[in-house]
Amino acid sequence: MLGPGLRDAGNRLAAGRRDPGPCGRGDAGGEACGDRAMKDERRTKKQLADEIGRLRRELTELQAAQVTRRQVIRAVQDRVREMQHPDDIGDVLKEMNRGLRRLQITFRDIGVNLVDPSGQTPEMQPRSLTANGSLLGPEDAWGEALVRRFWSGGVSVYRADLEAVDVYGERERAEGYFGHPVRAVLDVPFSHGTLAINSDRADPFSAEDIAVMEELGQVLGDGFTRGGDLRSVERRAQEAESLASAIAVVAGTEELEAVFDVVVREATRLTSVERASLFLFDEEAGVLVPRAQRGHDWETYRHVRLLPGEDMSGQVFQSGEPYLIGADAVPVPARRAATDALFRQAVQGKALHGGAAVPLRLAAKVIGTLAVGTAHRQLVQRDV
Repeated sequence: MLGPGLRDAGNRLAAGRRDPGPCGRGDAGGEACGDRAMKDERRTKKQLADEIGRLRRELTELQAAQVTRRQVIRAVQDRVREMQHPDDIGDVLKEMNRGLRRLQITFRDIGVNLVDPSGQTPEMQPRSLTANGSLLGPEDAWGEALVRRFWSGGVSVYRADLEAVDVYGERERAEGYFGHPVRAVLDVPFSHGTLAINSDRADPFSAEDIAVMEELGQVLGDGFTRGGDLRSVERRAQEAESLASAIAVVAGTEELEAVFDVVVREATRLTSVERASLFLFDEEAGVLVPRAQRGHDWETYRHVRLLPGEDMSGQVFQSGEPYLIGADAVPVPARRAATDALFRQAVQGKALHGGAAVPLRLAAKVIGTLAVGTAHRQLVQRDV
């Protein structure tokens, strides 16, 4: 029979004693067990301390990143406020480029694609800053329909890997425009277009990167909206001053030719075009005769005669209604062969891209027309 606490051959515990185990009191294993417990406790404390330290470092880095982000946004805001003209967007892009690189956002090129929310300026106006600091203008731009689609959609559009999926068929043309491989593109819409960045790596932009771009887009939109309002006020003041000046000159002379010259001069200045012409109707001859002009060879142009209904000015004289090329559904009536030859010689082969004409009235009677034109842009209703 075994004594209490002893085990038989089957390792069964004798009745009356509990097994103290390896850490039992008085047992050498107890000291080892205590040491192990202390080591476990120290290891746990160290792990907790390491985790707390890591979290503190992450918090410090996050706070520093937030400070840097606020500094970047503020610098861009300052640059946007300094804009006096849409062409100043180049300086804004340079500031954005510096800021995004401070935030360690990896990209190649950054650009702004401007559209006119009013619809008065139909063309998109892209400006891009390349990785080497070169500014790209609209000369080789493309993708107007795509930009308008992203802009009107109102949400950011991220194409993470154009090599894998090129939904809009843009990769080849983008690479031709920028002169390097383009794997990813992000367009962020704002009030007057889209803000875009690209990369030669697949899926380089995180959700945080996109959020930064959207914040910059908001800054850009606020600046363009405020700047547009200020420029509208300034433009109206300049127009009022120009018209007052023209009226003063007209009122101070009895020479009709001087009056006509002032009218066409101010018409070209107010609409920012290079051509203008004023026709009066000769009732005896039954034709419109040019009396003043800008941008034509006068020695040739003075021989032009328009029938009522002929060309844009003849049509406006006949209808008594203004006409805007591109906006009116009624096509401009063709010129007679002799008239067309004189016109072409007078403008020296320069094609007309945009034009508008309005009737001149004396009391209720249409007595002539005033027309303006340019080879550089399509005119809008404001010009009329």
